[in-house]
Amino acid sequence: MSPSDTPRSSNLSSVPPSGNSTSSNKRSRTESEDQLRCSPIEQDRVAQRKQPAKPATPLGPTPILRVSLPIPSRSSQNMALASTRYDPGDFSGLPTALGENPHMWRTRRGSPPIAPSNLRDLMIPDTDFPHAHIPAFRIDGNVLEDQVQRIREITNPKVAIVIHGGGQELASAGGLLKEKVLELLSAITFPPSVPQHMDATLPDPNAPSSAIHIHLPIARKSRQSSAFSQPWSWFVDLGPNSQRLYEWLLYHEVFPITPSLSFSVHPFTATIPTVDDHDSDVARKQVLKDIKAFVWMDRDFTVCTTLQVQRNWGLSGNPVTLLKHSTDTLHIVNVVAKLKSSRKEVPAYLVYAKPTSNDKEEYLKWVAKFTSPGAYWRGAFRLDIGKATVECKLCKDTSHCARACPLATDGWTGTVVEDIYTTQELKARAARSSMAASSSSDHDWQRVRERRVDTVTRPHTMGRSVQKSPRKGPRRDGQGKGKGVRR
Repeated sequence: MSPSDTPRSSNLSSVPPSGNSTSSNKRSRTESEDQLRCSPIEQDRVAQRKQPAKPATPLGPTPILRVSLPIPSRSSQNMALASTRYDPGDFSGLPTALGENPHMWRTRRGSPPIAPSNLRDLMIPDTDFPHAHIPAFRIDGNVLEDQVQRIREITNPKVAIVIHGGGQELASAGGLLKEKVLELLSAITFPPSVPQHMDATLPDPNAPSSAIHIHLPIARKSRQSSAFSQPWSWFVDLGPNSQRLYEWLLYHEVFPITPSLSFSVHPFTATIPTVDDHDSDVARKQVLKDIKAFVWMDRDFTVCTTLQVQRNWGLSGNPVTLLKHSTDTLHIVNVVAKLKSSRKEVPAYLVYAKPTSNDKEEYLKWVAKFTSPGAYWRGAFRLDIGKATVECKLCKDTSHCARACPLATDGWTGTVVEDIYTTQELKARAARSSMAASSSSDHDWQRVRERRVDTVTRPHTMGRSVQKSPRKGPRRDGQGKGKGVRR
């Protein structure tokens, strides 16, 4: 057959409309799943889906987060512990900075200002007394913050007075005493500095002041547990043109006029040994040696103290030496303290030290290091920390108790301990010695304070046997201790 005679229908039937053959890209419907998975095209698709996402390309160079430093073969001499270089038992020339201890100061420090001309008429003693130190943060303790802020905004000279034996109870019932203090301060006069003719129309600057105002404190939290709790301070606005009075009040500081009028003036700017040899110098040095041996072993405390001494004391040197300078100010004395668990007075050690910082947070952290062991040792005797408190109810100093207050010496005409304690409180505090109680019926102090009479005592606490609820009838036979349970 010739090419021209070939049927065209046979050729057209094998070619699809698109003109391409289906034998290369169209799979048969009878192919199995295994055959599909073995296909190179399908395997390539699966491999692309399983590949992880490519990380983003950083815009800049990668920073170095860690720096490798070589470890020294031996420790530096500047970072050695103080216990390896100094002997904690060496007390030659110690303690230091005793003159900076405010608990050992006396009043009338510095150059004396102009004194009033009527001290004898007002019965103000013309002598010095021990300085009753109260930290600045305790002057406005437990006083309403709004009241403190408003008093600070007063532009006139102002001081804070602390009534001897006072407290929260006296602040709420001290109207009569307030009038007496105001009368005393207003009657103080000063001699004229330069003789001159005064105009009758102008006020006399040397005359008694009539612009003094006393602001009784408003307690932020009321505490009925103790009559001597804070607030302690009364705030006095001395009025305009009162710079002389302001300087002299802070200079004289203590005013023991009568048992019913006795106070101190302060600036306002804003464990227990029972052995017989605990009062010896050897015993006190043993306690100090144990304290220094403890703090010298702490490397972090060494670094922290070094930074504070450099910043606040202006000293320089290696950390060990600066730490020793700090602990050289440690000074220990024997005092009478009051147990927290009872009202018994017991002997105790009181440790003084010069703070390394005036910041409150840093100071509390620094003190917490010394109290962290919970106890120190004096030879074979354990001395617990914080089991007793030292606080004078008279002058509010924290270096002695009221019975050992140095203000109440011979010739003292101010408030004494018998004037502020009831008979029961005096007997409770006479743990080591008897005290002759004087009659205070003629003192108006008790009327001002509205104190409890001697017949009133603390409410009796019921014993455990009485507090238990009584059993309802006898136990029946066969009934056990369980409620409604029979054996």
